[in-house]
Amino acid sequence: MEFLDARRLTGPSLIFDGPACILDVACTPDEADQLIPVWAENVGRMLEALDWPSAEFAFVKLQGGISLAFSAAIDQLYAGSEINEWAWAASAFELDVSSEKPEFDEALDALRASSREEANVELMWLIDEASSHGKTLLWDDDFVSVGLGRGSETWPVREIPDALDWERYHDVPVGVVTGTNGKTTTVRFATHILRQSDKNVGLSSTDWIAVNDRVIDRGDWSGPGGARNVLREQDVDVAILETARGGLLRRGMGVERADAALITNISEDHLGDFGSQNLDELLAIKWIVSRVVRADGRLVLNAEDHRLVEKSSGYDGDLVWFSLNPDNETTRQQIEAGGLAFVLDGNELLKIQNGERELICRSHEIPIALG
Repeated sequence: MEFLDARRLTGPSLIFDGPACILDVACTPDEADQLIPVWAENVGRMLEALDWPSAEFAFVKLQGGISLAFSAAIDQLYAGSEINEWAWAASAFELDVSSEKPEFDEALDALRASSREEANVELMWLIDEASSHGKTLLWDDDFVSVGLGRGSETWPVREIPDALDWERYHDVPVGVVTGTNGKTTTVRFATHILRQSDKNVGLSSTDWIAVNDRVIDRGDWSGPGGARNVLREQDVDVAILETARGGLLRRGMGVERADAALITNISEDHLGDFGSQNLDELLAIKWIVSRVVRADGRLVLNAEDHRLVEKSSGYDGDLVWFSLNPDNETTRQQIEAGGLAFVLDGNELLKIQNGERELICRSHEIPIALG
């Protein structure tokens, strides 16, 4: 049994929809079963001593180990991660993994100091106010914002104003793209199409974050930080966010709601890290994006990926399928049910819904298709 990491989850993740603190441990399945109740007891003991609100506990067993998490307020996530580190040390001692017994009182004093330093009453007030007004809020260590794109305003996280004009804040459409391959190409396609419709498009990707041709910063911005940066740009009409495995696994989603989410495929590239060591684990990570569109958005899936087809059977949101095969069984069933599908039939790219076939273009008219 080996400690791997204690970290913060700041958005929808494998385990929770909201903020949480997570502990990763390498162990056997039997060791995981032994660890779960001991860890929970130690975390609960510390939370009670700190007089924190009751937390929700959860875990997910993974190849080679387990992730254990408990919910926490966003202004207590660093202290919560310290709790997880102490709980691991205490659990390791109780399970004879370590001979060193961590001091409870000493750890409690240090955690009280950390909790006081991290606490942000104004931020928590703003979160409650945004929720009561039905407004989107984005938060990180340095900044907090209300609204998205053109409808947003951003402040330093310790300089929140006392009064806000809530009517001025609104959202812009948001699309997220994940999958094993094709993410960056897809977000570039989507950006190009939207720009032809005279929209100012905010883009986050593995190459850069940008608004139209204005590059804000170069590098891999496919995590939640890239999403937040783009959505705080006040000239953005619509945002397309590349959402990669690493950010989803380590921090969770950068947004809690989107209008559309696309999963391109699930394949064996990029396997090997803890939490994504096989295709089932990779699918679970990518499937996180489905939760941000379930209520009133659309989930767009590859009908030729059997794992996505199987996973979709338990999804109760609005599905859209695409396929290069006009005889694909999944798209055929979708079309027969009056649903929306996109299909390549011969050289014709078609939008099909309610029995109507609309020609979008022909394959030879798309230069990147190379004929």
